[in-house]
Amino acid sequence: MSGTKLQEIETQEVKYEEEIHHEAEPLPIRHNRKLYTLIGAILLVFLLGGGGFLLKQKAASANLKATAEAKPALAPVAPDVAVADASEQKQLTVEAVTERTYQTEGEVTGKVAFNEDNMSPVFTPYAGRIVELLASKGDVVKR
Repeated sequence: MSGTKLQEIETQEVKYEEEIHHEAEPLPIRHNRKLYTLIGAILLVFLLGGGGFLLKQKAASANLKATAEAKPALAPVAPDVAVADASEQKQLTVEAVTERTYQTEGEVTGKVAFNEDNMSPVFTPYAGRIVELLASKGDVVKR
């Protein structure tokens, strides 16, 4: 090979290596600044949201505590006793106890049928007409 061709190949190899090393370099700081700004904004949103949540929880806890202090403590009630508050008592009426008849019948639509899954057809070994039947349902028949 001639000297100029060899120098051209070496120059191309050096340029190729420079391109490879150039691509592997880290991003300049100005590109990273946008990324850091975005991450900072996201963190700020989470911190402000968390602070607001804690304030709401504290206010709700204080409200619940104030409500509990305002109501007088009720005596323990047996499990078979119903207690109605003022709004529920407005909806109730009180009457004297009387004896009444209670009818458990009701009308429904439908059809009475046999359960065919529990039925078995009975076939006679001989063809013909039955003239007289000497056994009843449930009787034990022997030969």
